[in-house]
Amino acid sequence: MSGDFTRWNRAGLRRFRYVGGNAVTFLETLRAHLAEGYRAPGEALPRWSDLVTRNPVAADEDPAEREARLLAQYADIRRDHGWEILRAFARSTHVLTEHIDAYANETFIRTATQWDSVRHLIKLLDARPAPPASARTVLAFDASEAGKLAKGFQVKAGPGGDGPPPVFETIADLDLDPALNVLRPTDWNRGQEDFAYSAAASGHVASFPLPDSGMAPVVGEIAVLEIAAADGVSAPSAFGVQVNPGIGGMAMLQGQSPAGGGDLTVKRWRVALHAGARLVQTPRLAGPDVVILTPEHNLAAGRSTVTWLAGGTWRTARVMEIDGDRVRLDGGLMPGVGADLYAMVEARSQVLPGSETLVLPFERGASGRVWSVALVDKTADVRTKSSNDALGNSFPEYDFVTGLATALYVPGGSDPVARVEVAAPSGLVLGGAVEGLRQGDWIVSAGSQLQAVRVTAVTEREGDTAIDTVPEITDLQAPVHLHFADVLRPLDHDRNRSSVHDATALSDRVTRVLVDVGGSARLARGRQVILEDPERSHAGEITATGPGWIEIAPVIPGTELTDPLDVTPFERWSTTLSANVVTADHGETQDLKIIGSGDATASNQVFEIKAQELSFTTDPLMPAGVRAGVEIFVGARRWRQVGNLRDSGPTDADYEVRVAEDGTVTAHFGDGRHGRRLPTGTDNVRATWRKGVGSVGNLPRSTLRKIVQPDPRLSAVRQPVAAAGGAEAEGVESLRDNAAAGLLTLGRAVSVSDFGKLAAQNAQVLQAMSYRVAPGTARGELVEVVVVPAGGRMGTLGEDLTRFLAGNGLPGVNLRVVPYVALPLSLSVRIEVRSAAYDPDEVAEVVRLKISEAYALERAQLGAPLFRSQILHLVEGVEGVENARADILTAGWAGITPAPGIGLGTGSGVRSVRPRPNQMIHHDPDLSQLTISTQEFTL
Repeated sequence: MSGDFTRWNRAGLRRFRYVGGNAVTFLETLRAHLAEGYRAPGEALPRWSDLVTRNPVAADEDPAEREARLLAQYADIRRDHGWEILRAFARSTHVLTEHIDAYANETFIRTATQWDSVRHLIKLLDARPAPPASARTVLAFDASEAGKLAKGFQVKAGPGGDGPPPVFETIADLDLDPALNVLRPTDWNRGQEDFAYSAAASGHVASFPLPDSGMAPVVGEIAVLEIAAADGVSAPSAFGVQVNPGIGGMAMLQGQSPAGGGDLTVKRWRVALHAGARLVQTPRLAGPDVVILTPEHNLAAGRSTVTWLAGGTWRTARVMEIDGDRVRLDGGLMPGVGADLYAMVEARSQVLPGSETLVLPFERGASGRVWSVALVDKTADVRTKSSNDALGNSFPEYDFVTGLATALYVPGGSDPVARVEVAAPSGLVLGGAVEGLRQGDWIVSAGSQLQAVRVTAVTEREGDTAIDTVPEITDLQAPVHLHFADVLRPLDHDRNRSSVHDATALSDRVTRVLVDVGGSARLARGRQVILEDPERSHAGEITATGPGWIEIAPVIPGTELTDPLDVTPFERWSTTLSANVVTADHGETQDLKIIGSGDATASNQVFEIKAQELSFTTDPLMPAGVRAGVEIFVGARRWRQVGNLRDSGPTDADYEVRVAEDGTVTAHFGDGRHGRRLPTGTDNVRATWRKGVGSVGNLPRSTLRKIVQPDPRLSAVRQPVAAAGGAEAEGVESLRDNAAAGLLTLGRAVSVSDFGKLAAQNAQVLQAMSYRVAPGTARGELVEVVVVPAGGRMGTLGEDLTRFLAGNGLPGVNLRVVPYVALPLSLSVRIEVRSAAYDPDEVAEVVRLKISEAYALERAQLGAPLFRSQILHLVEGVEGVENARADILTAGWAGITPAPGIGLGTGSGVRSVRPRPNQMIHHDPDLSQLTISTQEFTL
């Protein structure tokens, strides 16, 4: 052996090597020394011939050749009793020195392997293993009526899984309010993307993003583009539009221009397109050139001409259009109500002796008046043809007029064909009954310019329907489109993708959430709430309220004032807020039991609590971050549980709970100096505790959904937040680091690294490290503590650790507790197996298991590098694997910033990965991808 231990010790070994040899080297040492002793002066060889090496020693022997020579010498069978004694002595020395080496390593906590040695060393350091921890979550209840839900209400997981489902109990009373079951952020369903209706060469145009529902308007159809009012800022409006072809999920709209003619830009939530008109109809005649006559007038459009007396003057007009009792005339002056209309007939020219004249009858109505086809009064041009009879008496033969090819007149004795009942009727009137038309429906007049109007009243009459609109239709001759069957909203019209938080009120402690509180007085300071969307959730407590907002703590990740985390904030459209919320811990309360009798004369009494799976609930004020789920009553008084009786005074009714490595739970009481003694009594010390602890309680979100004892006030329970914090008792490997760190820190954080060491002593933390970061706009130092939580989920651990570290650190230091950045291990491994000796599928499954165990969350280290050679060493160590090839897959880390360092091999593939200090490579059952392929082994 040598005093220079560095010859066979190097960095990275798990234990120190005190012995520099073994049975093989010891035998060579004995042989060499005895050979010198048995050599007589002047003799070249020793007298004991077996001490002469039988294997020749080369002059340039290298270490490998020397090792082979010594192994051959040790295994050589010789028929010499002395040599066999030497070999037995070398072997015995080997066994003895290995025992000495092992026991020497047991004296240091870093190298000790036996639990008794570790426990003894920890006791010398006055350190204790961290107890296990129970998981915690928050529950949201759907209440059907108001009332108080007392603490201790039990909820458990639904059917499925191995063993009995974990039971969780609420840890505080809850004031139920049905109005707080689900709240939504302000304007959550009002899409904020812009919609532009812009001026064009002909009217206005817009690109309408079609919804995901697959509904789309028909190209060429007439529709209504409705713009809703914006909370009193602007009035509603509507425009008649025509649908034109579009591209890329768009429909092009073109039509009516807004008043003023400028561009119009609004938010999408205000836009709706009413399409699919089921009725297109031409309105009944109306306007200043229309009259409504008495029925059965027998007039004909385009052929009839009428005359009437107005103020002593006869007026004429041609009948242009007829719609039942409605007649459109082409005259300039229209007949008034009550005017009688006479139908005129035509007199055509005849060839008479002497000239071409137009003969008229003597008997003509309308005072005998005659008009040209241009409706010009030609009465003054009428002449009478006279002749003499046989007696020479003159008599009128006929009336005539010259210069006209056709004349119009009213036959003598004619009665009026109709009387005017309404002059210049206005408004929209449709023929027949219009079924289903209601106030508020849309109508589009499709004249030379499209016009959208809204129905304000519908009056059904005999034979037609009168419709009042706002505004009034300007072109009453144009067809109208109505009964729009489809209402299309633009894509994302109901998805407000802005964040739920108020970006003008940022803070590092709280987040201001914009939410419609609905006037409920119960949504007040101190109430717990949960924000959730389909992917995640955030639980917090209301710290302040205001009109349209609440402030919750802790701060939502990504909304910090200084150095915000790179996290996408909650979007309003997908976020709900539950306020019937209460914290629940894993564990089921057991009945009160007697654990002992007090004796005022005895110091430091200890009683065993026969509790199996004792719960340990989160308590940031306790040294290990958890409190035993035990309540002890001495007589009728509840005593207080503390982390260590050393801090208790002589009169403090305190006790301490300890858990041994075998799971035994004991309650320790004071000695009169550190904690008061127990009063004398028989069976006066009683205890109740909660059962439920460990990682089995780390349940994914939505697992707890069954109420143990139904309550008529509750309709459902939800678990929006994954249960986290459940952990097993601290193991030996963890104790090696934390015990010494606890001694060095003495429960206080002075240096930057102390914060990480203190955090690592928490029962819910697997690993922790701390480092200084740039404080940004904050005052003082900013220390970031990166933790690896038990089970991988943070839960409320961040807030609890922040409170604990802030209370045990230097003042003026700003703390930020953040979870580690996971680098899920993904590998593609190809192994070669002799199928004649091993089942390739079974070998592949063992390889998969070995990899997942070696790189499990509990075994991985923050910032530890990963080498391809490590993977190959692990895989080729599996029985049945003759050869292997491994590729490290990094595609799943593409979005992680800053990216870990990637070392590439000489060929293709990743040779090594060097994570950042806050990153950790480990196997994640959900995210890691392990592809194990097999092939036949060949030489």
